[in-house]
Amino acid sequence: MKQYVLLLFLILNSFAHAKANSEAFLAGPKIGTITVHVISIGINKYKPNRFNENNRIYQIEYAVSDSKAIIEKIKNDSIDSRGYEAIEKSNYKLKGKFNFYNLTDENATLSEIRKTLKEIIIKAKIDDFFIFYYGGFSFAINDSGNVHLATYNNYDILSPDIDESFSLIELAQFLEQIKCKNQLIISDSGNGIEFSQDLIKNMFESNALISENTSRNRIIMTTEGVGYESKEIGGGYLTYYLLNEKIKLLDIFKNINVFDFTLAKIEIQEPLEGKNLNQRYTKIYSENEYTKILKNSASISRGATKINTNSEDKKDKNTTSQTHALLIATNNYESSQEWNTLKNPINDANSVAEILESKYNVTVSKQYNKSYREILEEIVRIKNVMKENDKFIFFVAGHGYYSDNLSDGFLVLQDSKESIDDFGLNSYLSMATLQRLLDNMPSKNVFAIFDVCFGLTFDPLSKDLALSNLKNISKDISLDEFIARKNENYSRIFLASGQYEVPDYWKNSLAHSPFADKLIKSLNSETDFTNPSKIYSALEGNITQPFLKQFGKHDERGDFLLKVE
Repeated sequence: MKQYVLLLFLILNSFAHAKANSEAFLAGPKIGTITVHVISIGINKYKPNRFNENNRIYQIEYAVSDSKAIIEKIKNDSIDSRGYEAIEKSNYKLKGKFNFYNLTDENATLSEIRKTLKEIIIKAKIDDFFIFYYGGFSFAINDSGNVHLATYNNYDILSPDIDESFSLIELAQFLEQIKCKNQLIISDSGNGIEFSQDLIKNMFESNALISENTSRNRIIMTTEGVGYESKEIGGGYLTYYLLNEKIKLLDIFKNINVFDFTLAKIEIQEPLEGKNLNQRYTKIYSENEYTKILKNSASISRGATKINTNSEDKKDKNTTSQTHALLIATNNYESSQEWNTLKNPINDANSVAEILESKYNVTVSKQYNKSYREILEEIVRIKNVMKENDKFIFFVAGHGYYSDNLSDGFLVLQDSKESIDDFGLNSYLSMATLQRLLDNMPSKNVFAIFDVCFGLTFDPLSKDLALSNLKNISKDISLDEFIARKNENYSRIFLASGQYEVPDYWKNSLAHSPFADKLIKSLNSETDFTNPSKIYSALEGNITQPFLKQFGKHDERGDFLLKVE
């Protein structure tokens, strides 16, 4: 009998240990895979011209070797004691993959830099890391003060070729489209504080509403004063410090203060010849800290918006779900010489709003002929009342614009300036910024609809949505149970009326745009529920080719089901 009791005890004990181990595993580090994307640019020798062909003073000695050393440093830092490429991030133990681009000398042309950034835009995911390193000359344009990075074929010390340079404005627009939340820009170029100020101006989000309502951990690392290189150390001073074995570059994303403290100690312990010991050589700037400053400064201004950042407050205490819709339509524009008055955007939005309210029980907000600021404030207001189990529909009709120089699409709003007077298009709402705002909504399910020119630029390189129109589905459960099941997965879906120009009206559709006319009919025709795939099926034959795609943190099984009430 004692043997049976002992056997039973051992069995129960083994189950208890198995359960404990299972719970410990589930509570322990999660396993996942991320990619570290790195563009490392180093230019020693620029294309020969009358100023640098026979004059070595305009050449650099170590930018190329530094750019290669940074790549090796990142890779070696990420290899653990067992030889696996692994990266610790939060409570994740991530198997690391690397996507390295080393552009040096004649390969570091403007076209090649742009091409490489576009490749990363295609490949990068939200949880990936992105690092941009530049070693070479930079210069500021006197009349505008805008800083440009010199590419291989444009450096002329007295008269640089602007058309062949890479401005920080353009770099910022490219980085805005890279989805990685963790981004690091390292520049061993420029003239200290002045150069840093221009980096911050272009790389950090300066709009408090946008910065507070999107998530991004962007960091800039550059020099406190003028950047130098030295034969004594065989490279640039900033890079020399970063190559120290006590430094792990990716740790800067985990705790920037600890990283900076470690770097400061290294500077003190290894002073460089001729360096002012009372001044740091390296300087680190954090967009998160910059955001806090914006928030604090905005909090004392009139009409400030109170931002609720507690994610726990966004989680529903029950399973009820409310659908919110923001409909933006612009017929009239202040810059009417460039943006002509449109006939149908408000007609389209009103008709969509009426159907959503009466047929689908959606809470609708109409924003017609509104300014940039008013649109942002309304997005934030809806975000602050929305819960995790709610749904969000975003609809916009009006003018859209694509800038070749900035490689991004934009929504033209009522107070957008003439594009020739707004070089950075700061009075336009960029599609990349809008994508960050919508992806950061607390609701699991987001569906965006664009009836504007260049609507596809919201995320042109994203995956097409796997179509599931659910027309003939056979259910063993109720419709409510089926929708609740689908709602468990995150969905981020957008529908664009076309890739390029789209018409305001057509001979077969004078009261609405051709796209809106079919959208309205599709929403009206449903008897039980609709979803993006059903809508897309009704729109696929439009005069312009529509696109249905996923974006942001979309789950492969995600969908957006809207029930007829």
